[in-house]
Amino acid sequence: MLKRIPKKSKKIGILFVCHSVFCFLDGQKNMYICAFQKMKDIDLSENN
Repeated sequence: MLKRIPKKSKKIGILFVCHSVFCFLDGQKNMYICAFQKMKDIDLSENN
């Protein structure tokens, strides 16, 4: 499962796939942000 990351970390670039969606943890906001735009770009590139 996901492990808690200390607040000392700053903008960690850890990428993990959750439901076929690439997400990364933002140390400052302490939240998991999903990059839907990147996924859409990749999908469009594959479709085209």
